[in-house]
Amino acid sequence: MGIDHSNSSVSLETKKKSVDEVFREISEILSQSVAHGKEITMESSITGTFGADSLDQIELVMDLERKFGCKISDEDISKLGTVGEIVELIMRLSSCEEKV
Repeated sequence: MGIDHSNSSVSLETKKKSVDEVFREISEILSQSVAHGKEITMESSITGTFGADSLDQIELVMDLERKFGCKISDEDISKLGTVGEIVELIMRLSSCEEKV
């Protein structure tokens, strides 16, 4: 007789958000901050497509940290060029333990 662990914890798959969900939530943040009515795609450039300056980028990072509950490092910030890169970062950090 073994112990049944099937109901003891939620699988990681159900705890993690899908790429589409993360994209949708990031799109909401962008539409309220830098997108100004422009179409948001995974290929959209934060500085090119939306014309975000350094202050806009700092505010965006703060909004992302609040929304997703993760700390985004300066190194990661420097790598964020497109919406797709932001989605990838948030997916990677979605299980982070360091909360803002």
